[in-house]
Amino acid sequence: MAYLETHEADIIFMDCLMSEMDGFATTRRIKNMNTYNHTPVIALTANTMKEYKVLKKRYGWLSCQAI
Repeated sequence: MAYLETHEADIIFMDCLMSEMDGFATTRRIKNMNTYNHTPVIALTANTMKEYKVLKKRYGWLSCQAI
């Protein structure tokens, strides 16, 4: 979050399962920032649950990819 407050981004790659603030909460905060509310967010996860495809729409991710 601190990086986005001082830099610009055209696209954001988001780790769904980060330790301090998960990708879900982080995406919510990013989308609430006027500067980034239309910036594409691509979620990356090691988890392959089908639910992540549903969460993609809920959190406004452009894509959710298992890696």
